[in-house]
Amino acid sequence: MHTNSAYAIDDLLRLQLEPELAVIPPENRLLLTNHETLGYFASAYGFDVLGFVLPGGSTLAEPSARDIAALVELVRSSGVKAIFVETTVVSRVAELVAAEAGTPLVSLYTDSLSDVQGPAPTYLDYTAYNFAAITDALAP
Repeated sequence: MHTNSAYAIDDLLRLQLEPELAVIPPENRLLLTNHETLGYFASAYGFDVLGFVLPGGSTLAEPSARDIAALVELVRSSGVKAIFVETTVVSRVAELVAAEAGTPLVSLYTDSLSDVQGPAPTYLDYTAYNFAAITDALAP
């Protein structure tokens, strides 16, 4: 449940960080993620989620060799600039697809903050970190 102050913080973050995303051209606003966690971000900021590395979003499901080959082809044919993965989920499949396609993996904070010494110890830091990571990966 959001409080008025939570909405105000979200609005302030949006005002501060949206210009950062503006440098990403429409043709680079393509996301391939390890699962569906970036759907809200994509719809809020004008990105398209092309697919998910983990079938059905489950960390337990193992994609077939055909699934992996299809993901590699999707990355190559669509021009995806990076594969976005969560800091809390190790995805060997994402690592394999990235290596095969020659595309970098970019870690984002989605379900938890970093430790106090890390880059995302607060909600504000977490959001700023993710915006910067996405911008750095997708801007020309």
